[in-house]
Amino acid sequence: MKYGITRLAPGPKNVVPIERIDFESIRDATKALVSLLLIESDYDILLSNYIDLEKAALSLAVESFVRAPKKRERAHWDQDHRFINRMTANLLSSARAFIDHTKRHVCSIPGCTGAERDAIRHLFDAERERSLSYRVIEALRNYAQHYGLPSQSISFGFRWVGSGQTEEEERLLSYVSPSLLVEYLRSDPKFQKLVLDELEASHGKDVPLLPLVREYVSSLSSINDEVRRSYRLRKNTWCEGLEKWAGRCPGEGGIANVVAVVMDERDNITDEIHLGLELRRRLDFLENTNRRLTNLHKLQVIN
Repeated sequence: MKYGITRLAPGPKNVVPIERIDFESIRDATKALVSLLLIESDYDILLSNYIDLEKAALSLAVESFVRAPKKRERAHWDQDHRFINRMTANLLSSARAFIDHTKRHVCSIPGCTGAERDAIRHLFDAERERSLSYRVIEALRNYAQHYGLPSQSISFGFRWVGSGQTEEEERLLSYVSPSLLVEYLRSDPKFQKLVLDELEASHGKDVPLLPLVREYVSSLSSINDEVRRSYRLRKNTWCEGLEKWAGRCPGEGGIANVVAVVMDERDNITDEIHLGLELRRRLDFLENTNRRLTNLHKLQVIN
């Protein structure tokens, strides 16, 4: 077998010879960067579903103020509640995917050690132990998957906020609050009793859902940030290595059609690795777009 760097283009190929160890290094770096990219993609989907849920609540809050109360019959409330539950279910599903996929993708990185596998599991275990919201939402996802809808109640309301000293300083706050009904959740014998007991002791029997979701997403965001930190130096090394090899290939067109190849005795390509995947640019874009959400549980969106 022969190894080299070339361009995928019609006609004779100008192949730059490389050693087998070089091809394996290119393969491992590409696989590692793709794994990191998949983690970032799952995180992006998670945050997108979270944004959709918050937008849904904000949209309903505005509509509930504008629409006359007599026009909002029980059927309208049910429709709004289903809308929120649909957004919540999407979020719960993407959160489960982010958790499972992150563990798998870290383990698939070439050279991943037992210590690294233990470390990624510990990140999730530590957040679960630290945060009641994490435990509640994890249990709620299982409930929503096998038993019932994630939110059991929804309330609409208004209240005046501000100092109250002058009319100009007061603001009318319109809100929508989907919530969990602890006694209703207890009807599922598989819902973790200890979690429900903790939830009721700290929040009561009617628990607003969105603050729990925000803290849960914040926990997952912290985990993703730790994964970024753990692999930042290696990511840069892998990217620089691929860029170096791609730069050795003669011809025009940048690295878009550059590949590392394995060829048989007749110079037929039997395996290839694309070096023009723009992995660094795609990773940097997602990392810069989706920052760590440390104080998400304190979020209040106002105009």
